[in-house]
Amino acid sequence: MPLTQSSLEFIESFVTSNKVEVENTDIFVSFVTEHDSRIIGLPNIITKASFSIGSPVTLSYTVV
Repeated sequence: MPLTQSSLEFIESFVTSNKVEVENTDIFVSFVTEHDSRIIGLPNIITKASFSIGSPVTLSYTVV
């Protein structure tokens, strides 16, 4: 599910109302890059989601 402000509100509500354990959640971020060494900033919505839900963030990247 793409992470937007409205989807974050839905996810927070779903997690709370269904008593989903944080250990069973994850925020998955995947990106493709041409660089094998580079700093990539994550959008603030990722940080906000991680703090509000308590989910860990998992990163996946592919160098092309």
